[in-house]
Amino acid sequence: MVIELDCTFGVWKNELLLIEKIFFNINLMKTMHNTLRGWLLENNYDDILKTIDDILIEWQHIGNKQRRNWWDVLAGDKDGKSRIISGREIPVLKAAQIRKGVKVTENAICRDENENLPIPINANNKWQKNRN
Repeated sequence: MVIELDCTFGVWKNELLLIEKIFFNINLMKTMHNTLRGWLLENNYDDILKTIDDILIEWQHIGNKQRRNWWDVLAGDKDGKSRIISGREIPVLKAAQIRKGVKVTENAICRDENENLPIPINANNKWQKNRN
């Protein structure tokens, strides 16, 4: 069976994901509000979302069940440099650095100065030591 695809983003976003899901039985994450995926789509970071999806699809094909906090990856390393995950460079986002509470670096990408900030990190007391 030969499948010809137009490589425009609209086709990638719809038909290609459907084809991969049908032929390779890939369970992609749903886009939901208040998630990294939803925020990336709402703020025009479709290319970064595609890179993350490509990595997740590759991991699923090879049986890698590794999980990542992608907000941390998008905030960069301790020096604010982009990280390399599965041979792909993941750019640093200004919003991710603000969310994480680290210094915003010059190489951080911000495509719209009026973009919505991502949901802040919720503090929980799950790992807090009891000092009684």
